[in-house]
Amino acid sequence: MPLQQALKHLNKGFQSFFKSGFGYPKFKSKHHYQSASQLHE
Repeated sequence: MPLQQALKHLNKGFQSFFKSGFGYPKFKSKHHYQSASQLHE
């Protein structure tokens, strides 16, 4: 059954998600990113 197979894939995905320890992706803010360091004198 396709539904049963989909649930198996979903379960495996959740298990690897929680085991990996990475969790959700962390999006970096565009406003706080500096491509070059600046020295303030």
